[in-house]
This record gives sequence, structure tokens and C-alpha cells, in this order.
Amino acid sequence: MCSPRAAQSIVISGESGAGKTEAAKSCVQYIVARSHEAAAAAGHGAGGSNAALVERCIVRASPLLEALGNAKTVRNNNSSRFGKWTEIHFDPSGSIRSSRSTSYLLEKSRVVGHAPGERSFHVLYQMCAGASKGERAELCLLSPPSSHRYLGESASCPVDGVDDIAGWKATCQAMADFKLDAAAVHFVKRTLAGILA
Repeated sequence: MCSPRAAQSIVISGESGAGKTEAAKSCVQYIVARSHEAAAAAGHGAGGSNAALVERCIVRASPLLEALGNAKTVRNNNSSRFGKWTEIHFDPSGSIRSSRSTSYLLEKSRVVGHAPGERSFHVLYQMCAGASKGERAELCLLSPPSSHRYLGESASCPVDGVDDIAGWKATCQAMADFKLDAAAVHFVKRTLAGILA
């Protein structure tokens, strides 16, 4: 990329369950690691605190995007229900300077219904499982989670390899990493709870 100084693309495609989400995460981690090496070779260190923040956000965007856009389907426990276009911008030394992620074709119908054996978006189950007692009371989250009409029976359906409590912690940490203030985080939680009401 640094030699020809031309924009390049990586296209990750495949059928459901082929590993696109994991492949994309691995590619991003590799690009960030190579960016550090290129910047160091050019004598620019890690690119400063702003570059470090951008790199951290790029890598840590995955838990947030997966929570809000992935769901269990009959074919895949962590299926992306949206398309994503991610741009990473570099300076001439190869250090990352900015990034932008655009999602499209979000399967909004999954919020209000899903087939037997499937679940809605991960974040709804994560919040029900991982919210503190105080948050549960404030957000009017029902117990058990299957009491919420939009989750129904799927709320009690365990998913192999998916830990909703750990997922909620990762989702909340990702919001902190993106420096969302307390009011914005509270708005996100209230909006999610509103879907379940």
C-alpha cells in the first residue's frame, strides 16, 4: 500500500457461517499491527495519541457492531444481519489517521420477529442478562427475559459459544472506548429497553 500509494480494498464475502465476521476482525487487527510497523520504520513512533485512539476504536468497534447488528440464525450463532463498508485512512508513513464504518441493509424486521430457533439482535439478550439490578429496575427489564414479547421463547434459548453477560460487558466497554458520555450511553440503553417494552 505504501509503495504504489494507491487505495486498496479487501472484499470479504461468503455464505452464512463461512467466517466473514471473524475474517474481517483478523484483517483489521493485521492492518493495525502493520501500521505500527510502517510508522516505526519511518521514524514516526506509534503516530501519537490520536492515532492510538483511532486504532483502538477500529479494533474495538467489533463488539459494538456485532451486538447491534448480529443475531443467531438457524445456520449461524453469530450471523451479521447487515452489510458493512469500512474505510481506514493512512498518512504517507503508513500510520493510521482516521477510519469510517458504514453499515447498510440492516435486517430491521428481526427486531419484531424471528423464526423458531433464532434470536433477535445480540444486544437485547446481552442487556437482559448483563444489566445490573439497578439498571434492570430503571430500564423496566422483565425477569425472566422471555417475558419480553419481542424476545419470547428465544430469550431462554442458550447459544453455543455466546456469553450474553460477557457480551454486555464488551458492548459497554466499546461505548466507553468510543468516549460516549454518560448521557449518550444512557440514551442507547433506554432506546434498547424501549424496544423491549
